[in-house]
Amino acid sequence: MTKERMAFDMKKPCDSCPFLKTVPLDGAPDWALDVARGFWAKSITHSCHKSDPNADGFVGVKRTQHCIGILGVMKNTGNIYSQDAVRALVTGELDWDKVPTESCWDSPKQMMAAYLNKYKAEGLLDEVPNATALPSETVKK
Repeated sequence: MTKERMAFDMKKPCDSCPFLKTVPLDGAPDWALDVARGFWAKSITHSCHKSDPNADGFVGVKRTQHCIGILGVMKNTGNIYSQDAVRALVTGELDWDKVPTESCWDSPKQMMAAYLNKYKAEGLLDEVPNATALPSETVKK
């Protein structure tokens, strides 16, 4: 049985997209670390939490959507870190010129710095497994 591929139909990030600078930092430490690892490994595919039945915020849709917010972060960096996004570009499912970037984080480093500083302020940094494996400049001194 083949797993259905994610769709690339989203036109803009949802109002609660964690990849927008305007959304309160809400992700758990392990989630943020998984995202950071994906970016640094240059291999990340991320579904929209509203379209993924396994995620908080699922609203019930026919097909899981690739998160347009994380694509906006990728576009801001000038890199595509998702093999699924590359495939979608090649097949015409994704128009890179139409990926919005305005409210998205400028880079994964900027996003992770904000999350790690939040965890540090809340005393949660010890709960982030292997947090010391992330680049040290990501955490404010």
